[in-house]
Amino acid sequence: MSEITPADIPNAPLVGKPLLYFTSVFVSLGVFLFGYDQGYCSGIIVQQSFKDYFGDPSSSTIGTIVAILEIGALISSFNSGHIGDSLGRRRTIRWGAFIFCVGGFCQSISTSVPHMIIGRFISGLGVGLLSSIVPVYQAEISPPDSRGKLGCVEFTESHYMFKLYLVLYYGLVLLS
Repeated sequence: MSEITPADIPNAPLVGKPLLYFTSVFVSLGVFLFGYDQGYCSGIIVQQSFKDYFGDPSSSTIGTIVAILEIGALISSFNSGHIGDSLGRRRTIRWGAFIFCVGGFCQSISTSVPHMIIGRFISGLGVGLLSSIVPVYQAEISPPDSRGKLGCVEFTESHYMFKLYLVLYYGLVLLS
């Protein structure tokens, strides 16, 4: 990895506050994934095709499918501080995103309820890392006068993504 020297700064595409805002919004996508996951899951589990494919799961099974993500997040959040200190914030954010994507892949290829639950649990592990480390990273890179405003960006993104997905989902349902 190359080092940036002071001579390189005038040639950098983003410097100062624009770089700070871009970085803050970009790393907030980690928590944005949590809102996305909650939104799409709430739309999928009520679909008849989902029920047919997975053998009309019971209410408790559907509850487990939904809740297992939060259990995975809880477990990984217990160790996230230590992991963030050991690997560094940026690397931990990358690993959290990777783990979330692996879980998403497992969910998308699942052929049974246990496979779906495993995929959601893996995604939850990524969510726990991201939800814990992203706010710390944002606080570390933000100057004191911007810390609160930039700290709110991530959870605002998460809530908006959840709402956006629900609006899109129900819009598509009405159109079909």
